[in-house]
Amino acid sequence: MVDSTTDERDQGELYDLKNDPGERVNRINDAAAAARPAALKQALNRLMMAAGVTPQSDQMPIDQGIKKELPDQKIR
Repeated sequence: MVDSTTDERDQGELYDLKNDPGERVNRINDAAAAARPAALKQALNRLMMAAGVTPQSDQMPIDQGIKKELPDQKIR
């Protein structure tokens, strides 16, 4: 269940690809998987540090949903 004050696009996603390869069930709010997002974030931070990337230097565009026009040429 998604909190009505939270935009669904801002909701994280967490799937059990071994048992749900079709990504049908988002487990982000599943109490049994509650520790997994934090562990994944820590692992990502370690990998970013090892690669010399910081949150400030990682300039991936933010998903703003589906639009009618193509994204800027320089980020395609």
